Amino acid sequence: MSAEPLYILSAVKCNFFPGLSVFNLLLLLLLCRGTEDIISPHGIPLDLLDRLLIIRTLPYSRVEMEQILRLRAQTEGIQIEEEALSMLGETGTRTTLR
Repeated sequence: MSAEPLYILSAVKCNFFPGLSVFNLLLLLLLCRGTEDIISPHGIPLDLLDRLLIIRTLPYSRVEMEQILRLRAQTEGIQIEEEALSMLGETGTRTTLR
């Protein structure tokens, strides 16, 4: 059993929990902690899993990537040429800029 579901469940119980978690798309069917016969996705009890909001994420397009980079450069006070934005946008669509 992976330690990730246990960590997440303990974080949910914590007073400092921000209310946002990102789960891996890989669906793991695990035995719920403290049970002998309940298997659920990520080892999270189904009643808790039903209360979670699932948001599908998609990769950014080249135009969106350039817009993000332009805004970031403006925020940081950096001057960047359009050609550089274009190259970074292309690189960002092939890989990632995170």
